Amino acid sequence: MLEVVNAVKISCYIINEVKESDSQSGGQTKVVLVDSNGVKELTPDEVKQNYDEFVNLLAEGFLPIFQGRSKDEIKKMWPTG
Repeated sequence: MLEVVNAVKISCYIINEVKESDSQSGGQTKVVLVDSNGVKELTPDEVKQNYDEFVNLLAEGFLPIFQGRSKDEIKKMWPTG
């Protein structure tokens, strides 16, 4: 089972990627967590932080494939969130 902390990172990434490719979407990304403790909306900073953490993980994973490129060069493949 995917842990919530990882699901949030993936969700922030997916939502932002869809917004980049869909001209009908835009604006601020909103992510809301609903669990037995209630409802919590992530702040824009939390959404950006989760997105950036996921892109960092992707860039680290691609390092062996893109030998000779820095992590920052690989991260440029994705929008800034």
